[in-house]
Amino acid sequence: GSEQGATSASTLTRIRNSAANVVFDVNLRPPWYRSAEVLQLARGNDASEELALVKLNEDELSILEEWCGLQRCGSNEELSGSALEKRMLSLVGPLRSKRICVTRGGEGAALLCRNHDGSYAFCEHCGYELPSSGGDSDTVGAGDSFLAALVFSLLITLESPERALQRACALGAY
Repeated sequence: GSEQGATSASTLTRIRNSAANVVFDVNLRPPWYRSAEVLQLARGNDASEELALVKLNEDELSILEEWCGLQRCGSNEELSGSALEKRMLSLVGPLRSKRICVTRGGEGAALLCRNHDGSYAFCEHCGYELPSSGGDSDTVGAGDSFLAALVFSLLITLESPERALQRACALGAY
């Protein structure tokens, strides 16, 4: 109900505004979101730290670009290389994030990370093709597994962005 939704939103806002190393998995599921609330959660308040990481998929990338009033630097067909890097860089400021990861399903993912000197490192991984098991594959939990590996690698063991993305793609495909 709406009371439960209000309690959840209030709890998430409190965590966002007071915790360090917050990871934000955008995970838009219609009709359970409003643009203003999603953006407020990402941005936090004036005293909150930048997000440690924002994870979104290719569709959410376009939606957030629109919500942030950004002119898209490319089409959704341009989900690799410098075109994607540009799109991700344009969201760093509006979302107040140190890192942005865009997942592309079976096509892997891209990661943009701010370095200590303020420059950005961009890397991509094409994903893994697993041998066919003869039936439909079950992707339930793939995104959660991917994110768990990425957070562990980037924020806990402090691996390079390239290694973290490789590990996340491997676990997400498993």
